[in-house]
Amino acid sequence: MPGLLVFVTGGTGALGGHAVPALVSAGHQVSALARSRVKADWLRRQGATPVEASLFDPGALAEALRWVARIPRRASSGIAP
Repeated sequence: MPGLLVFVTGGTGALGGHAVPALVSAGHQVSALARSRVKADWLRRQGATPVEASLFDPGALAEALRWVARIPRRASSGIAP
């Protein structure tokens, strides 16, 4: 069974920096918000697809989330549908 399409908003932060590699290792297709080229490069090295957008740009976020199945909730153990 193929993995889920997962978007992580804080993929390079304290929690997301651990979640992204774990999700990729579990077989999920991960995309994550990147606020700089350095952070985007780090995400690529983890096997994730960086999305260079702002949380304050609804259009860019809507496009980034278009095909996503799950968004991990920040600082929680759950995954929101």
